[in-house]
Amino acid sequence: MTGMSEPRESKFPAALAPQIRRAEAGDAAALAELSTALGYPSTTEQLDARLQSILGHPEHAVFVADTGGAEVVGYIQISVKRCVESDTVAEIVGLVVDERVRGGGLGRALVAEAERWAAACGLDAVVVRSRVHRTRAHLFYERLDYRHLKDQRVFRKTLR
Repeated sequence: MTGMSEPRESKFPAALAPQIRRAEAGDAAALAELSTALGYPSTTEQLDARLQSILGHPEHAVFVADTGGAEVVGYIQISVKRCVESDTVAEIVGLVVDERVRGGGLGRALVAEAERWAAACGLDAVVVRSRVHRTRAHLFYERLDYRHLKDQRVFRKTLR
């Protein structure tokens, strides 16, 4: 996940400093690489199909850190989570920053953009789930004022 250090000088020349923007269909290859690096192996084709189902959906957003059209070096996905048992919130369902540029503030910038999106949707809270072994990610979120609520297990049953 993203780096733990305080913001420091950019690792990019000013002309290539990453900008945060909405993801586009052409980002599928870069997002597949980043997802694979996070531990969720994906091909460009798989990612493209997933991205197409998300783009334009009003309750989902994907933002990327783009070095001026040269390279996507991070992304965040945030979605509206509606439940019967609790208030509607936004949930960060994926965040990854390329390991070459971690610690430079991109993770923080991506989370800030996702939080702005959630607020614009009228939501009062953002939640995020992080695997137990991702201690650096836990520290990152705590520094952004997220608080640990609970530990849980995730179960999956394949239907086809």
